[in-house]
Amino acid sequence: MRLQVILLTAFLAVFCASSFAIAPNGCAQGSGEYQRTLPDGSKVDFGPVTGGSAPAQCRGAVTAADGTTIFEITAPEVFLNEITGTDVNADGKPDIVIESHRAHGQCCFTYSVVTPGLTPALVKEFTTSVPMNFEERDGTVQITGHDKAFVGFDGLPDEFSPAPLTIFRLRGSSIYYVGQAYWHDYEIDLNEARNSIPRSRLDKFKNGANSGGGVNGQQKQDALEGRELYATKGAVLQVVLDYLYGGKGQEAWKTLQEMWPYPDYIRVRQLILQARSHGLMGEVNRQPAKSQQQAGVETQPKPTQQ
Repeated sequence: MRLQVILLTAFLAVFCASSFAIAPNGCAQGSGEYQRTLPDGSKVDFGPVTGGSAPAQCRGAVTAADGTTIFEITAPEVFLNEITGTDVNADGKPDIVIESHRAHGQCCFTYSVVTPGLTPALVKEFTTSVPMNFEERDGTVQITGHDKAFVGFDGLPDEFSPAPLTIFRLRGSSIYYVGQAYWHDYEIDLNEARNSIPRSRLDKFKNGANSGGGVNGQQKQDALEGRELYATKGAVLQVVLDYLYGGKGQEAWKTLQEMWPYPDYIRVRQLILQARSHGLMGEVNRQPAKSQQQAGVETQPKPTQQ
């Protein structure tokens, strides 16, 4: 579990710093051009915005087979997701997925799903605080990401904070959580986290951790013991969250009651529910600001700052 979080943190750092700049299929900070024609005759075109006094910007546009512009977007970084050409929203039609991002180091990641031939062509747009992955699996397209809503949860250092996997599917213009259909993925991670907790360390955590998170004053005097308790707390949370995100809520709360200091688990349960509602679960279904329409062209709303 800890390795997963470390790798996730490293990935996010590298992704935010350079992924758009090196991507061959887009434009970053006003530099780079890319075009692609799809089998139905529609075309995507990325390039820098010229003229004006604004900071370096990029433009992405989708034109129908007849040359009509059906979607366009302007942002510091814009590129084409490789899932493009696949039926992303299960309507039997191939889709185009455009990713956009603000300037380096700023939130957030916006995903625009465009279906040529539909009116309007933009069928779904959502903004997240972490990058999402589009991948075909079991005959459908999954949209996955690791929820960072629990980074620093209840006093945990980042390195011990859990980052549960989230799995979504798009149906038409609606996005649904489907983690419960992939319980095996969560079970593997859950068992790894559970096996990382020695019984003696769990007993110390249950009997010694205070209600405000972290470790008490005596434990802080022993840095090694303090780190061990942080690791235990993070692993317990990972077990609980794997149950919860894997669709087994009853087991999640039973585990929290068994493994968390009594009666602090009641407070922590509420914190977990609050954090989850503000993480990816809430982000993918948050309504963006109303888009402006000019001459039939869909213009991306400004990404929501998380």
